Amino acid sequence: MPSRRLTLAAAMAAPLAAPRPGRTQGFPQRPIRVFCTGPAGSSTDLPLRAVTDFMARRLGQPVIVDNRSGAGGALAAQAVVQSRADGHTLGNCTVSVLRAAYMTPSVTYDPMADFSYVAQLGGYTVGIAVKADAPWRSWAELMDWARAHPGQLIYAASGIGTGGHIAMEIVARQAGIEAVFVPYRGSSDVLGALLAGSVNVISDGAFWAGAVRDGSLRLLAISSSARRIPRYPDTPTLNELGYEFDGTASLGIIGPHGIPEEAARPLQVAMREAMQDPGVRAVFDRFDLTPGFVDGPDFDAAMRRIASQERGVLNTLGLLRGAAGRENR
Repeated sequence: MPSRRLTLAAAMAAPLAAPRPGRTQGFPQRPIRVFCTGPAGSSTDLPLRAVTDFMARRLGQPVIVDNRSGAGGALAAQAVVQSRADGHTLGNCTVSVLRAAYMTPSVTYDPMADFSYVAQLGGYTVGIAVKADAPWRSWAELMDWARAHPGQLIYAASGIGTGGHIAMEIVARQAGIEAVFVPYRGSSDVLGALLAGSVNVISDGAFWAGAVRDGSLRLLAISSSARRIPRYPDTPTLNELGYEFDGTASLGIIGPHGIPEEAARPLQVAMREAMQDPGVRAVFDRFDLTPGFVDGPDFDAAMRRIASQERGVLNTLGLLRGAAGRENR
């Protein structure tokens, strides 16, 4: 059963005779539901809950996070598409939501026609890590071993089409290695698989950060940025290592196509304020997400640019199989 959490603080507050300063009249008229692409407790779920908790206080209505993990984010995205475009149903969006439509024949939505891009909240850190007791102390050592042992590099990522998956597929192609991909439902499962020895490499969002800090894992490369991450100054990026790859991994909010401005604007104001809140930013920092609010029109433009780029990447990798990918070539 999908995990649900109801943000109750605002719902329990006593009604006021007049709206508080900054509170929007007319919207929202009822609780807001936000479909989450990750399972409960994941590096997408917990930051999203921090934002929705703030939004509930700001907007004066409960905000419900409804976890619909799986299929590279397509399950949550499909639930968004099937909802009324009145601003009361939203979902989080990652690049994997775009990729799912381009990679998977059974996915029926078109990410460029069926969504309203409400706002970007920030960006993920995606990295490639191994256990601390693994024999590879550097990226070069891992690649040398992989070339000498074809098919024995077994890596995990949290779903097909996620940033971690595509990064390793590009690495395998450009480095001339043979790697085996094992998809998992969420980042906690990915981390557990590595620690249990079921796989020998993970390529995923920074749910691994705590294990890197406590010395259980060794971070070998960052795939989501062209520049080194300040928290990991000794870890090179894939670009730095010579790979041609744009691993930008944004976390944003979408709704069904056609959300009216009178609903979109209060949502964007609440999200902008959330991303300035120290408590929200602390949760983002815990998972190495970089806060970075981008309003609707600019977020829409960015996602269209990324979509065009992703179709090209997936076509090169031989993964462009979805209906949306074929129609938009």
